[in-house]
Amino acid sequence: MEARVGRVVVALMGVLLVAVGSVAVVAPVPVFTTYRQPVVVLVAVLFVVVALAWRPPALLRRAVASRWTAPAVAVAGGWVAVVVATSLRFPWSWDLGAVHQIARVLYAGEPLSPWRVGYLSRYPNIHLLVDLHRSTLWVEERTGWAADTVLVVLVALAAGAGTWLVHPLVAPVAGRVRAVAAQLVVLALVATSPWVAVPYTDVLALPLVTAAVLLVLRASRRRDPLAVVQLLASAALAALAIALKTTPLVLLVAVAVVGLLAAVDARASRREVLAVVGGTLTWLVVTLGLVLALTGAATRAVGDVGLREGASPPPLWWVANGMTPVASPGHPTRYGGYNGVMLAAVADLDREAATRWSAEWIEARYAGEGVGGLARFYATKAAWNWGDGMFWAWGEGRDARPETLRPADGLAGWVRDVDGPHGRWYPVRSDLAQGLWIAVVVLAGMGALGTRSPPREVVLLPLTLLGVAAFTLLSQGRSRYLLTFVPLVVALAAMVAPRVTGRRRP
Repeated sequence: MEARVGRVVVALMGVLLVAVGSVAVVAPVPVFTTYRQPVVVLVAVLFVVVALAWRPPALLRRAVASRWTAPAVAVAGGWVAVVVATSLRFPWSWDLGAVHQIARVLYAGEPLSPWRVGYLSRYPNIHLLVDLHRSTLWVEERTGWAADTVLVVLVALAAGAGTWLVHPLVAPVAGRVRAVAAQLVVLALVATSPWVAVPYTDVLALPLVTAAVLLVLRASRRRDPLAVVQLLASAALAALAIALKTTPLVLLVAVAVVGLLAAVDARASRREVLAVVGGTLTWLVVTLGLVLALTGAATRAVGDVGLREGASPPPLWWVANGMTPVASPGHPTRYGGYNGVMLAAVADLDREAATRWSAEWIEARYAGEGVGGLARFYATKAAWNWGDGMFWAWGEGRDARPETLRPADGLAGWVRDVDGPHGRWYPVRSDLAQGLWIAVVVLAGMGALGTRSPPREVVLLPLTLLGVAAFTLLSQGRSRYLLTFVPLVVALAAMVAPRVTGRRRP
């Protein structure tokens, strides 16, 4: 049962990845970054060919398999991320700017404006991030380190941690060589990304999600006291990730399904079944309990600022938002992106009225588009979400305006030439990232479709990623929301990518 369902799950993920990878090559959906398609296709093909056909020489394989290589790559990833993060510091706008200004006002003990109170009331999931920003102001006051520097260094360290964690996730399934290759890909896609200079939730949650997956898998393979420690640590990290960002909620479903499949495995003894069921239920209960505790503590830490209960949009509003395209002059269409008009329409409604309004909006969209029109919309949205190797970098608020990132000298100037939206080398850099990302997606999809007997690691990863795909498809989304899960996509590709040498894989 576990093997059969596992094959179906992995195959579904393979179909999705091959489909979005093919669209990204043949007919890409415009995203915020403008890619030069011939260059992107050439880079993607080169990466795929190297991954399939190149077998490193024995000396290189021995060096890569050394126990010191993985830590060295992780340290390099952290160092690169710190350099990029500190070199790209710029004034924050959009939600990040609002969060930081609210944190400054709260830290100063001043009253919040009605707009800021309304913002905190609408988005209770942002309270933990506000508390984090406020804590860096405490550090600034006592050490002299600027709060924005502390924040971007934290994000950079999170990127470095993600570079490290992908290795122990991949190595038991695919070996150390592929594990180090996965580290290098995460380093290229995350540690060098402009997002490391943005102390928002995406990169901060990245190592939490990866570590939670790693530890729950390790716990599932053990039957000793250390398994309990790993299980509880995984639950704590997953809870922190969920309290910080909503999308990691998909871990709850993924872990529950994998636990259920393991429990109904015909080969398992009664004792093993009880251990799996007990461990899965414990993980779910502890995770949910900690999520409630963390979110409650974060809201209490914000203080008595006059938050309005029930002001956040109801779940159905997010579905309505997720099925609505947004167009603005000079920018590509956003499929289910932030819609200020829709938010304003429910801002003064109670949750029941906002739910009715959302249902009527959904009915109107269905009546206007029909089944075929909505199917085309969601297919385009999936390609839009998954077909952007820069993950919507510089696409929020005023980030891309020329005056946001000023020219600089020395190392900072070089980094801005490469990673800045108007930098001299940014087109080359973004084309390389896009080609690499498409190669990863295609390799993961091809390998998933060819996997016959997936181990538990290869089932949990696609389940999580399918959950993220569904979340970003049905609700508000864009490629930035996938950034948190990049190590899992890369790990899946490393685990299942085919080998033309014919060596066995899962």
